[in-house]
Amino acid sequence: MKNLFKSIKNTFAGRKSYNIGISMGITKKDESIWINGIKMNAINLAQCLMNSEHKHNVSLVNSKAEVDLGKCDWDTERFPIHNIKDIDNLNLDLLILLGGQISDKEILALKDKGCKVIFYKCGNEYIITTENIIFNKDRPGAAYYSDLYDAFWIIPQLYKSCKSFMNVMHNTEVQEVPFIWHPMHIDRFVEAQGYENGGRYQPGLRPKKISIMEPNLNVLKTCLTPLLIAEIFYRKYPASIQDISITNAIKISKNREFVGIAKKLKLFQEKKLFVEARYATPMFLAEHTDVVISHQWENPLNYSYLDALYMGYPLVHNAEYVEDMGYFYYDFDAEHGAEMLSTAIKSHDNKIDEYESRTKEGLWEYNADNPELVKQYDELIVNLMEN
Repeated sequence: MKNLFKSIKNTFAGRKSYNIGISMGITKKDESIWINGIKMNAINLAQCLMNSEHKHNVSLVNSKAEVDLGKCDWDTERFPIHNIKDIDNLNLDLLILLGGQISDKEILALKDKGCKVIFYKCGNEYIITTENIIFNKDRPGAAYYSDLYDAFWIIPQLYKSCKSFMNVMHNTEVQEVPFIWHPMHIDRFVEAQGYENGGRYQPGLRPKKISIMEPNLNVLKTCLTPLLIAEIFYRKYPASIQDISITNAIKISKNREFVGIAKKLKLFQEKKLFVEARYATPMFLAEHTDVVISHQWENPLNYSYLDALYMGYPLVHNAEYVEDMGYFYYDFDAEHGAEMLSTAIKSHDNKIDEYESRTKEGLWEYNADNPELVKQYDELIVNLMEN
């Protein structure tokens, strides 16, 4: 497994607690955290910072001032959230902009009060911007770049493709910071649903229900290679598959190119292929899945992969940062992916204990409760605040 921890020199002179805000971009009342990963990013970061021996006072801040938050989809006693218009009451020493943006005027107002501002990037801005330019897409908030941030953080899976772009556009050094995950969101969801066995993978089911759960929003994470993998396997072992569900696919199912591809597949011709809307990951795993096939391009860490692994599901994937977990295939090699799918279907039930032990060890590297991760973020914050 690739080690993402990096040594950061720091003397920790004058250790102290800070008032820290982490922004979220909630756009409508009662919005689910499962519509994308950015809200979970913010809560996971808050969990990590709350674990600090410095005892930081951490709050979530919604950057959309006009939105009535309604009922929040997380533990608001542990992770309180405030409206950006009430930010002065928090007396922040540091604001980490993770979900949503604020204007240069607002940044300057904060800095005048002694608050430092970090931009924390968790989306592949380079790829998304490139697609917007090529395909003439207008995106709210696009082309907004600020030179005012005190630090610019980016997660490891984006560093290679985004570093130079962010360096130039924001005129600041880009720092690679550890990726953070936590199982609290899954645990909370499955407890609320009352799933037997916590919605975890159940062995012994034949034939298998296959799920492809990529968002299909851009070229980074799509269903195309997983479809090829499933088709190659199905042509050899048709009795082993009950059906294939492609979530987040209602929109693309109306695309002529996609329909043409689907119709060529034996899976489609024999009515094994289904397109679905977007669902909370643990629900779709618990109710509709035996095996997950995934694919990414320049984005080798995703919450959906770690969530599936945590719940014990066989994950066939090409995410090199977690290649020691699940069933790893290379790049765009669908034939290799079909081999891994075959291995998962034929042998997974015989080595569940080994699979879960390896998964538990691997997931700890990214867990917000991991003291090594907490230390990394402590060092980043202290370096910024005391220099």
